[in-house]
Amino acid sequence: MDPITAVALAGNILQFVQFIGGLLDNTRSLYSSETGTSPDNDHLEGICGRLIAFDINLSQNSSSRSGQTHIPSRLDRPLNECAAACKQDCESLLRILNGLKVVKSRGPKSWNSFQAALREVWKTNDIEKLKQRIVKHQREMTLLLSAITSEGIKILKENITDISKTLRQLYHDSSSGPMMTEIQNLKDHLSLYSGRERRETSRRAAINTCEEFSELSSQTLMIKRQTYILRSLDYKERSARHSYIPIAHSSTFDWSLQNGHEPESKYGVFQRWLTDDRALFWVSGKPGSGKSTFMKYVADHHQTRGYLETWSSARDLLIVSHYFTIHGSPIQRSLNGLLRSLLFSILIQKPLLIPKFMPNRCEQLSVEHPSTQLGPWTQAELQAILKRIGADQDELPARICFFIDGLDEYDGDHIDICHTLKELSQNPFVKVCVSSRPWNVFEDALGGDKTSKLYMQELSRRDIWRYTSSCLKSHARWNMLLRDNGSEAVTLLVEDVVNRSNGVWLWVVLVVRLLQEGLTNDDSMYDLERRLHSFPSDLYDFFWHVLVTVDPFYNEKMAGTLSLALEADEPQPLEIYFYHDFEYEDEGFALRDPSQLLPIDPAELGTIFDWVARRINGRCKGLLERDGNRIGFLHRTVYDFLHTKEMADFLNSHLRDRVHARITILRAYLAWIKHTNFLLDPEFYSDSSFEDKQFRDLTT
Repeated sequence: MDPITAVALAGNILQFVQFIGGLLDNTRSLYSSETGTSPDNDHLEGICGRLIAFDINLSQNSSSRSGQTHIPSRLDRPLNECAAACKQDCESLLRILNGLKVVKSRGPKSWNSFQAALREVWKTNDIEKLKQRIVKHQREMTLLLSAITSEGIKILKENITDISKTLRQLYHDSSSGPMMTEIQNLKDHLSLYSGRERRETSRRAAINTCEEFSELSSQTLMIKRQTYILRSLDYKERSARHSYIPIAHSSTFDWSLQNGHEPESKYGVFQRWLTDDRALFWVSGKPGSGKSTFMKYVADHHQTRGYLETWSSARDLLIVSHYFTIHGSPIQRSLNGLLRSLLFSILIQKPLLIPKFMPNRCEQLSVEHPSTQLGPWTQAELQAILKRIGADQDELPARICFFIDGLDEYDGDHIDICHTLKELSQNPFVKVCVSSRPWNVFEDALGGDKTSKLYMQELSRRDIWRYTSSCLKSHARWNMLLRDNGSEAVTLLVEDVVNRSNGVWLWVVLVVRLLQEGLTNDDSMYDLERRLHSFPSDLYDFFWHVLVTVDPFYNEKMAGTLSLALEADEPQPLEIYFYHDFEYEDEGFALRDPSQLLPIDPAELGTIFDWVARRINGRCKGLLERDGNRIGFLHRTVYDFLHTKEMADFLNSHLRDRVHARITILRAYLAWIKHTNFLLDPEFYSDSSFEDKQFRDLTT
């Protein structure tokens, strides 16, 4: 049986033998009551009730909880034998009590003690044997309980280690968080308990041990269930988009969290919304105007919390964020992914809500085999839980602010998602800040109140000036340009960048890179101005301009690389682009390569990754970017641009005949498998590309 059940059973046995031992040693008269009823009958009924309870407990606890780790048979067998013997004695005593009631019914009868009463139906020898058995059970259980709890402590420590590992993953290797604190407290209590348990061997200490161990076990089980529930809500891509969004440049967006703006100033509209009772705010703007970077900035900034605490008053404050992305796995652009993300972010901050709002899932969960118990999360279930959490101020006396980025990247009905979020914001304890492109559907649903919206391109002029000036000034040759042309000329160059940007940050970032390239080439001021004016202000035209400047020698590989990125469901590992390159030399290399090749030396991977990233940058001129060990699009607008018919025709014109991007990806994965000792390397199974069933999807 499992340790928790074993300790509980041992505790029941000890309580039983202690109770019976006390009865047998009791010399007190049964006629000690001063009530007007029959005191001996009252006493007999009380004893009978206790024995019935013991009989039930000795029966129930002898069977183990399913799915639990068992104690060794050397402990299990004597425990069950002792429980069976005690149960037999308990049932015998119950029969005796019924016999005593019959004796009493025949006329008044007084006994000096329970033992004296027992002699009415048992021989003296039988009573002495019962006493001996009771003493024997007490001695056995005191020793056995110590061994069982020692085994239980070992199993609890293993469970806590496993839970800690899972929690570190959920908290992204952070040691902070309420559940990490709880698990550390458990470790501390278990250490104290373990030391005391080894020192104390008395019967009374053993009985106390049962209760303390059961409490520790219950706490561990509760945290384990909470952890499994959280893990079922979580998905590996949940935080991927957040990490991919660039961090705002120094001082950029500071205006949004500054106090003291004029009442009618657009720069103060967001800060005012944070502090008052308005529920819904819409951040909009042109493609590439910095909406996602802004949402990440305000959601993560400590001043945002400070302003929201004015709104939340004395209540707890929860800040929750989610970032849609169209170029990712299906869950990253789905309503189910949004709801799971929001619930996960709330519950990992308030884990005690899990059993209160998900009691059925907690009760049905097998802690040893959770994957067989936890069914998929349905949209209706997720919405119902989220609605109850926001509305139940008794269970969660807190206010919640949601930041949800990229509604235009949601892969569903945009009217429905707007309705869902507006309904969520109608809760007086909830605020919702969303962002999207200024499409008509969002203008109609979200843009009605001018005091609760902003357009990024209207507020970014000062930030773009500061960014452009800072980046150009940081170049080694800037001071030389300043010396030769004067401050007025270089100021006009920065001003020209700001004016031509139309508030589109992506355009600014790309143009500044090219101007820095000109500085590296020792361009004169005239050359820099001419270079700037050669760049189209429209993003799509600008992307065309970038691609036509690629050396024609690389056109085939440029087209193949971009087609691969377009066809993939999400940013691909650098290994895929590494093996893809072999296809240009030998289209059938992946099939002809023998299996079980030696894997790439991990020490060489960093060099190979750098080499692959440089090649891609040379072919695609920055439209694809490296993020860690993956390659993705510079921005959503690049993805949209490459999906236009004109761009599709352009790419196809440079590809080899009969080239299919999905087959290309399949070949690269096949080569990767052959060069990876994945049967011996469990980390290969955990790679996100295989968790996503990317490889299997490519074959269907």
